[in-house]
Amino acid sequence: MDQSYERAERAVRDEIAKNARRGLRLPRAARQELSGALQTMAETLNQQLVNLTHTNDQKLERVRDIVERRLQAIQAENGKKLDEVRLESVSSAQKAREEVTFALKSFSETQKNQLVNFSEQLGKLTESNHQSLERLKTAVEAKLKRFKRTMPGSLIK
Repeated sequence: MDQSYERAERAVRDEIAKNARRGLRLPRAARQELSGALQTMAETLNQQLVNLTHTNDQKLERVRDIVERRLQAIQAENGKKLDEVRLESVSSAQKAREEVTFALKSFSETQKNQLVNFSEQLGKLTESNHQSLERLKTAVEAKLKRFKRTMPGSLIK
């Protein structure tokens, strides 16, 4: 019985040692399996991040292209509008010059006509004054002659 007890005890010890060795190997394998799974997951996440970055870069490039085309369209439209404004300004300035020129010509004609009328009236007035002075001179001379005749021995000679 002692032998059987010793054998049983040895068998139990051997079994415990086997289980202990197996227990040490199982966590190591589990750690290796977990490490592999984590490595695979990290690689998958990294690949997904690379793909997402690439997709975002493509989308940003498309947005940049769209914005650039719209800016070019706006620049072209603003250029056309600026040209239209320039043409309108030139046209307005030309029209204003023509109106001022016309007004100055009209004013000049009016001044010229008024000056001609004034000159004619001045000529008529001068002629009229000259005639009046001639009549006055004739009248004064006639009165002076009469006065000389009426005054005997006059001092006036």
